[in-house]
Amino acid sequence: MNQTADVIVVGAGVVGCSVAYYLASSGAKVALVEREAIGSGASAHATGSLSILGAEFSPGASFELALAGYRQFIDLVPSLESETGANLLYQRRASLRLALDEDEVVLIKAMMEWQQQSARIRWIDGDEVRRIEPRLSPDIRGAANEDESAQLDSYRLNLA
Repeated sequence: MNQTADVIVVGAGVVGCSVAYYLASSGAKVALVEREAIGSGASAHATGSLSILGAEFSPGASFELALAGYRQFIDLVPSLESETGANLLYQRRASLRLALDEDEVVLIKAMMEWQQQSARIRWIDGDEVRRIEPRLSPDIRGAANEDESAQLDSYRLNLA
């Protein structure tokens, strides 16, 4: 069998399938190559948590790109569900980035200083954290609270 493709995408996880979908939508002839079943790797086992709250981001263009992509994805969910018939189990949820000691308080507050310029993030003290979730440790000093987070079923997303 003789087949040709304009682009070969290796890996059929969430990222690989998304890249293949958008390339094909723009007219490219795409071959998607996966060693196992679609979405059988990390994408099938991920928590599906969508949040811009975290120390893994750094100030500047990378954070702004992540934030724009996150907000664009939120707008994409209804059309993706409509187009594919998949229920992604998408839910908006608040996120907490917990500080267990003074070093983490300093780290999280420093992160918040620049993230607050682009996202709704606020500091809450330990008592308020425990009002939100009473089962948390009394040792928690506080948390960054962000209300733009969401969660979905990452395996369903991959199959969509």
